[in-house]
Amino acid sequence: MRNFEDVTAIIDKRGPYSSSQIVDARPKARFDGTAPEPRPIPSGHMPGALNVPMGQVLNAKGEFLEPSVLREVFTRANVDLTKPVVTSCGSGVTASVIYLSLLLSGVPEKNLSLYDGSWTEYAAHPDAVIDSAGSPPAAK
Repeated sequence: MRNFEDVTAIIDKRGPYSSSQIVDARPKARFDGTAPEPRPIPSGHMPGALNVPMGQVLNAKGEFLEPSVLREVFTRANVDLTKPVVTSCGSGVTASVIYLSLLLSGVPEKNLSLYDGSWTEYAAHPDAVIDSAGSPPAAK
């Protein structure tokens, strides 16, 4: 599990998590900041985060895609499967789907963690820096 301080260290590329990536499972429009969040917080994403919406790792029946297809999904999203990954989403629930899909893709469990506070905690924090489509990062 990771917390706000851990993800800000990832964003700032400092400390023991400096090589980690953040992968956000929210829909693209919320990640981009072009659609509202279901909670009273701004939409957008953590600087440097990558977006793999949960629906991209599941088939029409809601089952996980085959490992080779999952690897393609993550590769297309610029996720480096050789580096540590922290999964995130809106409230910490769908981040677990991305976590498991990364595990099924062959990423070692020691390279995976989950930010359970996710966007709800991050975006509400007074020190959060938020990126959104078409605009520079804005400090909250």
